[in-house]
Amino acid sequence: MSAHLNTHTTLSDESLLALMKSGELSAFNEIYKRHWMSLYNDTMSKLKKAEQAEQIIEELFADLWLQRETREISQLYPYLLIRARYKVFDCYRKMKGTYAPIAGSL
Repeated sequence: MSAHLNTHTTLSDESLLALMKSGELSAFNEIYKRHWMSLYNDTMSKLKKAEQAEQIIEELFADLWLQRETREISQLYPYLLIRARYKVFDCYRKMKGTYAPIAGSL
């Protein structure tokens, strides 16, 4: 089985998604290893709070696994990045108590 795990490092995100969708935990683990740090760094650059950034990324990956059979994802990293940013916006709203549109977005 360890040889099987090692082959995941060479697979594309699309291949890993297909394997994960069928319930292969090792494919999910590779997705996690491949993208966690980049997503964390992006989230951390916006929040400036390590604990919140880590929690957001952990929730993101938990959702990815739990919704693997029903969620249709065509491009993995852009999907994860956008979902992480939505979670950051949610965090801002909770911190501020209200939603304030970003200037120029109307």
